[in-house]
Amino acid sequence: MIQWFDDKVFKSKFLLIFIMALIALPLVMWRLAGEFEGGASGPIAVKVNGQPVYSNEYQNTVAQVRERLKPLADVNPKMVTDELVEKQAMDEVIMRTLFEQFAKEQGMRLSNEQVAEQIATMRQFLKDGSFDQNRYEAVLHNAQLTPAQFEERVRKLGAIDQLQNSLQNSEFVLPEELNRMAGLMGEKRDAGLIRIPVDRFEQKDGFGDDEIEKYYNEHQQQFKTPERARFEYLELSREKLAEQVKVDEEAIRQAYENRKDEFMSNPEWHARHILIEVGQDASEAEKKAAKDKATSLYEALQKGASFEELAKSSSDDPVSAKQGGDLGFFGKGDMVPPFEEAVSKLNINEISEPVRTRFGYHIIQLLEKKVAQIQPLEKVHDRLRDELIQAETENLFFDRQEVLGNLTFENPGTLDPASEALGIPIQTSDWVSRQNAGGLFSNPKVLEAAFSDEVIQDGNNSQVIELNADHLLVVRLKDYQAEQTQPLDKVKEQVIQALAKEKAAKDAENLGQLLIKGIQNGEEAAALAEKNDLKWEKLTDIERHANDLGRSVSNTLFALHPVKDAKATVTGVMNDVGSEYVVIQLLAIHPGKRDDDILASLRERLIGSLGRAELEAIATSLKDSAEISRPESP
Repeated sequence: MIQWFDDKVFKSKFLLIFIMALIALPLVMWRLAGEFEGGASGPIAVKVNGQPVYSNEYQNTVAQVRERLKPLADVNPKMVTDELVEKQAMDEVIMRTLFEQFAKEQGMRLSNEQVAEQIATMRQFLKDGSFDQNRYEAVLHNAQLTPAQFEERVRKLGAIDQLQNSLQNSEFVLPEELNRMAGLMGEKRDAGLIRIPVDRFEQKDGFGDDEIEKYYNEHQQQFKTPERARFEYLELSREKLAEQVKVDEEAIRQAYENRKDEFMSNPEWHARHILIEVGQDASEAEKKAAKDKATSLYEALQKGASFEELAKSSSDDPVSAKQGGDLGFFGKGDMVPPFEEAVSKLNINEISEPVRTRFGYHIIQLLEKKVAQIQPLEKVHDRLRDELIQAETENLFFDRQEVLGNLTFENPGTLDPASEALGIPIQTSDWVSRQNAGGLFSNPKVLEAAFSDEVIQDGNNSQVIELNADHLLVVRLKDYQAEQTQPLDKVKEQVIQALAKEKAAKDAENLGQLLIKGIQNGEEAAALAEKNDLKWEKLTDIERHANDLGRSVSNTLFALHPVKDAKATVTGVMNDVGSEYVVIQLLAIHPGKRDDDILASLRERLIGSLGRAELEAIATSLKDSAEISRPESP
């Protein structure tokens, strides 16, 4: 354990945010987005113990946080404010920098070999499952990173990983504690249940007016009609615009003529080869031996030897060798450039001299060739039509989006000008409440805007609501009804039903308590159940959190503990939906298995939990002792 940190762990909102980022996401977000955010640039966003963090890193982290919180924002936009996003992003870059510094102080560092190994497995650089140097260089070029800068970033993140792993590896769990936890988690129980239906006691009459009025006055919230409204709205969608766009044949023909190069098929070659393998890092002697062997095979072919037989006996390409060297058809870009260049110069059945690539020496024979051909207009007609419609729709949507926003803002008390200018009809919703909304208004963004103060209190048009990038809406209030308590004479039947249900539940519980008392006094549960026209059921090997029992019954059962010298361990609880009171008698406890696999899995989970607590303590101490300054606002 690390002893030099303060004992107390400051449970701040900041710390919670960081621990979520560091533990729940295991540095994945930092890697996948942070690796390619470019070199340091822009003004300094913050200094952490004198080390600058530049604005581009901060802004990229803001974007990552916003993307992570998008599902929450879609449900409740008010919860994800710019202030929250920016603060969480700042907290993350600060803690990332602090952990980089701390890992360095602790001597955590990846070797060159470890850095290379990590980079070689990153999916961004893989092609057909293998590391591709060209793709690696292209990705870094697009991110404006040099290999040295990127490798240093990987080294820093790897050091934090080492720190996290070292903390987890330093934790331990006592064998007796592990056994106790395994026994509890895998524990099963036997129980006897008596279910008392609530509706057995329900009555719809016999309630006096005073009793009804008293219940109504004490539970008025149950009998309120919610705030509700009807709205007018304008809907602009790219899909509906596309239905209106027509493209004539001349435009399609002109597009075809302008883009003929796109519809030219690439040439394809059918060839076979013999490979004499030699790596680029081979010795000069090895390279010479490979070239000499390839030359010897080429000369044999020139004298009439069978290409197919030589490929089977001499080629180092194990896949094609079995096929007599046959590679099938391939197109541009499928082979390495020297191979492609050589095959493109061959005539049918011609055999090339040995060709050097990074794999070794190839002898190539061209068997067939498909020349490049242009696809006729009728083959690409529908594609061109759809693309022209899409392009015209894009332009229309962009222009109308701007008109919609301008006219509904400039005329906040009406939708008419925007409707007339855009040719979009004003539609009217059904009655909508916050609790009951259908159609477009079931979208949380729409509901939030519709019941905003701007629309309800001020009577203005809403701002343009973006359901998605292709679907926009503006709403305004048409009719409004505030929340109100319904008069007793209108809801009297509902009051009686609620009163009857409450009384029935109490009667079911009272009977349950009588049964519990009888069982505790030594009476047989099955006999007591039969005496009251109920059933006693025995259940065996019930697992913790058994879904078929319901949460309240399952939790109550596993909270029971045998009482010394008691005749029975028994209690009762209402089920999750309030439909029956359940008497629960504990009959037996079967401890969970403690085999090696279960103990190993549980040990790993417990150690992970302890490691996270240790990391949390370190995060607090680092933050409390850090010198953090913000020379410029990001």
